[in-house]
Amino acid sequence: MHKWKFINKIYTYDGSFEGLLTIVFDSYINKTLPCNITRDTSCINLLYETIYIKTDEIKAKRILEGCVKNISYHALSNSYHTFLSNNPKKELLIVQYLLLGFSIGNKIDHLLSNEIVLEIEKTHKRVFGELHRLMGLARFIEVDKNIFYCKIHPDNNIIELLAHHFIRRFPTRKFDDT
Repeated sequence: MHKWKFINKIYTYDGSFEGLLTIVFDSYINKTLPCNITRDTSCINLLYETIYIKTDEIKAKRILEGCVKNISYHALSNSYHTFLSNNPKKELLIVQYLLLGFSIGNKIDHLLSNEIVLEIEKTHKRVFGELHRLMGLARFIEVDKNIFYCKIHPDNNIIELLAHHFIRRFPTRKFDDT
């Protein structure tokens, strides 16, 4: 991470993965890293300047495509699963990870001696492990005609990933967002 300069600023964003990728884009272009990234504006440190980074779909798409092309799909998957985690420093960790990946390419997938890469891998495994566990343990009960319910309390934000699994597993059931 020798190319990037740490700056005494805190970036805030809307909490979306695209918003975080916008921060990666801006950090890459400016060669700077903030001291913190957060979506929670209520705990802002008054010692640092706070800058809101507006989500830019074009910048986010460029980072997505650049990640797959110049780093690896595995690095993108690791980043997204880390984003879904409950790790309080996940945003800054992901930005550092992807910037490192843009510097060294697909070698990042095997660079477990680097503390950033190791933390991303551990977080990815923790999220994926919880997902795998809940895919096998979740049981639905019918509470009304064609209305099923499953009581779960995941530690990480994996409901979207679970939903995709159960939509494929139960193709005859109607799933909608109502």
